[in-house]
Amino acid sequence: MEVKVVFIYLNRAIKIACKEDDELETMFEQFIKKINNDSKIKDYIYYYDGNKLEHESTIKLNKYFSDKNEIFISVQKKPRIIKCPKCHFNDCIINLNNYLASFYGCKDCHSTSAIYEKYINLQRIDRDIEIKCDQPNCMATQENYIEGIYKCLTCSEIVGHSKYFFCKAHIVQSHKEYISIKYDKKYYYYYCEKHLNEFTKYCFTHNQNICKECEKEHENDKIADYQDMTPDINKLKES
Repeated sequence: MEVKVVFIYLNRAIKIACKEDDELETMFEQFIKKINNDSKIKDYIYYYDGNKLEHESTIKLNKYFSDKNEIFISVQKKPRIIKCPKCHFNDCIINLNNYLASFYGCKDCHSTSAIYEKYINLQRIDRDIEIKCDQPNCMATQENYIEGIYKCLTCSEIVGHSKYFFCKAHIVQSHKEYISIKYDKKYYYYYCEKHLNEFTKYCFTHNQNICKECEKEHENDKIADYQDMTPDINKLKES
């Protein structure tokens, strides 16, 4: 039996056709291909009627889908960073204690607390700060474009403020010689926005990554090399 599946993501309905014997993993994979933004299945959380879906079993054998020929699934992207609730784009540290989430350590030295249930809402990008594509005549925004946003680090350094582009074609055509990064990975890129060099160390005094040229400005600060901070994965797994 054919099953119509509708994924609701960023206020968009993405429709795919499946067979009842298809694995849920296969169904999710079709969704990923539709949004075409270089992400992976595990980057998202899938819900049916408020219930989080696991990835095992087939559509037919899933306890929520039995005998249904049309399924509506809501999708939420997992946050890649812990976003400071008082900043729009700065990352921070989170401490969880007795259902209370404490946020601190952002580069602007903010600190605040919130009930854990409100955590996901605090991590969403503020829609009042709408990011628009900087390509001339492009009408894409993060509200109407689902294929991903790119930040051009080189352009941002040249003009002195962030430059965002919503299409791979924009990056390939006009910025192929520049350094660019997917927006949701901007806290994981390896380049200093000021000097466009690779990050090599972390400054604990100012809570920021630094490159070799940045070290001159932090010579009196507490800094550490990345290699010296590499955690013992086996100990983390045991913990």
